[in-house]
Amino acid sequence: MNFIICCIIKNDHTQNLFVSQGFRILFTVVVLFFIHIPLLFKVLLVILSDFFDNCIPLRKVFKDWVDPNTKLYQLSDKITDLMTSYILLFYLFKYPYLVRNQNLILFYLLLYRSIGQIIFFIWNDQRILLLFPNFLFCLSV
Repeated sequence: MNFIICCIIKNDHTQNLFVSQGFRILFTVVVLFFIHIPLLFKVLLVILSDFFDNCIPLRKVFKDWVDPNTKLYQLSDKITDLMTSYILLFYLFKYPYLVRNQNLILFYLLLYRSIGQIIFFIWNDQRILLLFPNFLFCLSV
């Protein structure tokens, strides 16, 4: 197992980036569907997983981890954010933590954010995301 991790880390930034993004998605699914803790902690863990690909300790230990200043990083990070948000929304719909109207509000807010991310992908300007904030995680807690 250590050999696989070392091989992944020694390769270029792109491979490490996709490994870290895949980890975030897998981590989100495991935390939401297989770990039995209160919803608040689940959402907080999913939010914290966003820092895995760009956390300072990993970049200090593994000098060639990922480069957060690249366009590829920004695009893949936004796609992964969107995927984890939809996984969270699916989880909230599947398990009755909220009433139907609250789930619909979360859905529309995520749809609003998705529109902003599509515009971001087209224009490649992060400032547009300020107009389309991600309310889903804040309101899920």
